[in-house]
Amino acid sequence: MKPAVDVDSLALNAAECRILAAVFGFADTAEFQVFARKQQRKHASQQLRGQVAR
Repeated sequence: MKPAVDVDSLALNAAECRILAAVFGFADTAEFQVFARKQQRKHASQQLRGQVAR
């Protein structure tokens, strides 16, 4: 089963990344990017296992 949302469509541009890092209190954009990638992998994995509430 393919994830409902393509992970590539969740990619952020540099400006969006800076804004979200500041909003969520990350020290820098690199720290936020690591967090965001981890969350994307987690979400995609859950979708593939059918565990995401629909």
